[in-house]
Amino acid sequence: MPPNLQVKSLLDLGAEWTSNWLMTCLRQVSSPTERFLQRSYVMHHLNVNARQLILHRVLATHMYRLDITSRCLMLELLGDKSTVCVDMTSAGKMLIEDVFHFYRTATSSLLLNLVKLGFDCEIKRFVEDRYILDVNSVFYRVLKQMKHLRWVTITCICDTEIMSILGKNCPSLEYLDVSSSWNVTDESVFDLLMPKQGDLKNKALEELRDYQAPINKCCGSLVVVNLSGTNITQHSVILLLRLAPRLTSFGGFLDEGSVSFGVSFLQPQEGIKNFNLTSLYDSTVEPEHASLLAHACPGINTVSTRIISLPSLHFLPSITSLSVDCDFQSFTDDIYNYLEVRGESLKELNLKDCIHCVLDVAWIARFMPNLVRLEAKLDYDEDIDMPVWRFLRVANVLVQSSKCLYNFLTHTPVLAELKVDFDGLPYSETYTSIDDKFLTRVLCDDGLGALQRLELGKCALGREGLDALLLHCTNLHYIATLIEWEKLLPVDVEDIRTETYLNNWKLQLVVHHCGIDKLLDDHEVKAKRRRTGYEMCIVCRKVSLMK
Repeated sequence: MPPNLQVKSLLDLGAEWTSNWLMTCLRQVSSPTERFLQRSYVMHHLNVNARQLILHRVLATHMYRLDITSRCLMLELLGDKSTVCVDMTSAGKMLIEDVFHFYRTATSSLLLNLVKLGFDCEIKRFVEDRYILDVNSVFYRVLKQMKHLRWVTITCICDTEIMSILGKNCPSLEYLDVSSSWNVTDESVFDLLMPKQGDLKNKALEELRDYQAPINKCCGSLVVVNLSGTNITQHSVILLLRLAPRLTSFGGFLDEGSVSFGVSFLQPQEGIKNFNLTSLYDSTVEPEHASLLAHACPGINTVSTRIISLPSLHFLPSITSLSVDCDFQSFTDDIYNYLEVRGESLKELNLKDCIHCVLDVAWIARFMPNLVRLEAKLDYDEDIDMPVWRFLRVANVLVQSSKCLYNFLTHTPVLAELKVDFDGLPYSETYTSIDDKFLTRVLCDDGLGALQRLELGKCALGREGLDALLLHCTNLHYIATLIEWEKLLPVDVEDIRTETYLNNWKLQLVVHHCGIDKLLDDHEVKAKRRRTGYEMCIVCRKVSLMK
């Protein structure tokens, strides 16, 4: 049976009740004078740690559960100079008007001693770009006084002025994520690194190799700078590698610029210059660059690239996490050749757009015995015995046959998170082969014993299969997407819901995935929350259990 809901600690209960009570009080108060009295009362009766805990719970709540107005009212009530963390990255994407509201609240609350600041923005319409400068200008003054920032995430709307302020006023800055911000250019990176950039944009790359100028203090503390989706070039890559010696990652793919080329470009005529990079995101890695990276960046363990660069990665023996974009092409032989040589050291393998790269599950289990996480398209050759995958815990697979899925599930004893879709060959078996009898056979052969999360695509499972899962998988607490289970009726879902409530199970049943944008825009949405770990949402007259 699924695990039971645990009794919350007194600390969690107190924080939950207090935040609910404060939210109720805020909704009943409208005038500034009354809000000021509320704030004075809260500041007097709640210590700093309690306010930070409640504020963290409120800011981490997803956008479709709590609007930005209520969130900012709580920030205005609980935030002051003692607040050290304002992180809304787990709350979903914010609109530009939401960011404007947050900026005004942060300015009025004087959040000057923040160590962590984060939010993700989304520009839905191209016309909104014209408002970015006006919105950010509200935040410039208070940002200049935040001198203790170490962790900053401002995606989509960051600009050159924000980068300049962070570089000049945040000497301890370690993590910076400004991804998808097209207003971030080479000048923005130059202002982050140096107080006076001069005419660096017009200099040739050879002139940057030995360029000398005063630098900001944050250069010595930067560890991660995520510039994916920004408007930078190779100039910024070279200067970051030169001036930020602790840099370990650029956070993602760069539209213009190559990290491997930058490392090669900065090498002296004699000897090897070492870098602290641990992650490499390059669409193309040349063989000569890869062989140099093995010596200049011995700490690289995470690589993300395209399939055409896979032969070059033979020169990097330290890779433990590999992500490859297969570009919807057939490079199965290249993948096998790499895994046969370097597969034993891999712990994570992610093959994106691999619809034409089908791997035999028995072979890759032999090549990668230490794998922990897998994303690939799989098949099975009946003439090959499959070994037990002793460490595989997370899998997102696309299978071509029920035989492949059966062998995969019965040879992964510690598999905890599984997402599987069926894509059978033409004129062969279809998704209907994944039925209750198939699942019962898997469970009887000691498959899925450690399963905690299951996302199963279109199949022919019904109530019998769902009951078998709940009976045999004692740690299972998340099942999706039930609307694609062909033989599962709405009345069956309602029965399981009732049983979950009566037995106090920790179980989430997702009938249909509804997009967050639809929840924000659809006025017919009515959410009814329960404490049993699920929500019932009515969207366009369709009942669905959502996470």
